[in-house]
Amino acid sequence: MAGVLTAYGCDREADSTKAPVAGSPSVAQATVAAQLHFATPEGWQVDPTPRAMREATLLVGTGEKSAEVVVTKLSGTFGDFGNNINRWRGQIGLDPLADPSSVSPRVLATPVGEAKLVKLEAADKASVIAMVKQGEHTWFFRLTGERSTVNENEAKLEHLLASLSAGK
Repeated sequence: MAGVLTAYGCDREADSTKAPVAGSPSVAQATVAAQLHFATPEGWQVDPTPRAMREATLLVGTGEKSAEVVVTKLSGTFGDFGNNINRWRGQIGLDPLADPSSVSPRVLATPVGEAKLVKLEAADKASVIAMVKQGEHTWFFRLTGERSTVNENEAKLEHLLASLSAGK
């Protein structure tokens, strides 16, 4: 896993002033690669299991009514909705668009700059993806899962984005 993360410039050093991502489910503050920090919304749990290409995974709901928030940090041209929209659509069972650049993200102000959000809904699944540029990197916060759970937690994702802070 470290090789994949290193290839994308991810720094996994823990920040001693914030609770680490790999903390207990009751963690109120999460640290993402010692560069972006956020408050974990009430009812969400930090998944301590390391996964390739993920800075953090947050679990939302349980069983068939579950969703997850995947936090990734990518560099280069990966940070474009047009390049990713059809992949995200496929992940929830939607057909690709002939022109994925036709999807216009909604802009949300955060303490670290603008977040661009897009919401995708299928019959039983949905996804809300937020993209935040930080220097040469792009951070993605992708809430995906059972449609009603995603819809019920969309505002919590926006609160997470409103809590973003940068630094070590």
